[in-house]
Amino acid sequence: MWESISLVFRLALYLALSGLVGSAFGLFLSQTSSLKKTLSNHFIKSLKSYFLISLLTLFFTSLGFFWVRVGAFAEEGLAGLFDPLMISILYDSGLGMALNYGLLTCAFAALYYLFINRVLLICMLVSISLSFAFTGHLAELGMIEKGILSLHILIAFLWLGSLYPLWCLVNLERAQTVGEVLEKFGYYASFIMPFLLLAGVALVYVITDFQLELLISNWGAALAIKLVLVLAILGLAAWHKFKLVPNFQTKNGTEKMASSLKVEIYLGFGILSLSAFLSTLVSP
Repeated sequence: MWESISLVFRLALYLALSGLVGSAFGLFLSQTSSLKKTLSNHFIKSLKSYFLISLLTLFFTSLGFFWVRVGAFAEEGLAGLFDPLMISILYDSGLGMALNYGLLTCAFAALYYLFINRVLLICMLVSISLSFAFTGHLAELGMIEKGILSLHILIAFLWLGSLYPLWCLVNLERAQTVGEVLEKFGYYASFIMPFLLLAGVALVYVITDFQLELLISNWGAALAIKLVLVLAILGLAAWHKFKLVPNFQTKNGTEKMASSLKVEIYLGFGILSLSAFLSTLVSP
């Protein structure tokens, strides 16, 4: 029971973090001189709502995930949630560090919601990275490896968390503005995607050392399904960049892009779901 509940909380945590990172960058870019005068108030309100919902979800899931793990380790049913000894032990572990940095992320995010600026954005991203640095496989790595793989996690959250704002942009803004934003997004994505893939392969190597028995296990099967979804979303992103974006201002361009982004959102949800599954229920 506890593991299934942990899976739900971890997935909600991943969704909240991706939403927070994606909307935070969206809000930051919306303040630049090139976009501030062109984006509608309706879109900005949608972006702020997305950010606020992600922030609140992160706060409650950070606390909830910690207490669910307390219950799982205590093995005393619901009463185990309030076991003071187990709470103390886990709070002093990497899980407690992850909770602290998760709550620190919420604090920086709350300030960022009120005062959008580069310093708070960086502080928020650093605290997110640190929330992963003391648990799971990252806890066993050196500082350089932690830095590279933390950057991989942040880029993945940025990409997947940007899909919903892009979908809102396509549906709410003028075609010319949308086309310019999509072109810039595709340009920067072409540089960060290779790093995302290489860092992902490095993470698999760190976890498995490419041992055959691990790659053909249940964990390896789940990883293979995740890889298929990643390749599918990369293919869809390439389709956007080379086909849909150049033809965006033609007939039905908006509808095609909105539909394609919706499919990409579903694929992103699948990737985050499998990531939560691999981290919670299946271990190499």
